Amino acid sequence: MPKGYLIAHVNITDANAYAIYSKAAGEAIASFAAKHVAPKVIAVSGRHEHVEGETHTKHMVIEFDSFADAKAFYESPEYQAAKVLRAGAASGNFVLVEGTA
Repeated sequence: MPKGYLIAHVNITDANAYAIYSKAAGEAIASFAAKHVAPKVIAVSGRHEHVEGETHTKHMVIEFDSFADAKAFYESPEYQAAKVLRAGAASGNFVLVEGTA
């Protein structure tokens, strides 16, 4: 079964508020992992090179066991509660993607 991925590209506008969101999002991941195969953060910011399109300051890729698990995490009450904390702290793009194998 193909893996599922949550990919985020973010511009942080309020670092303190984003830190609160980030902590809550991490707790949502831990809560999800207690019920499913643990998601795996495979990339977080670090070295990156903007080569085309709109630029962002932070990037993250989280791998899930399946597309359905990625979607279930994003739609979970725990992550939706964390997501509310991101409003006003950052803007960006979040996308769910199914892997190829």
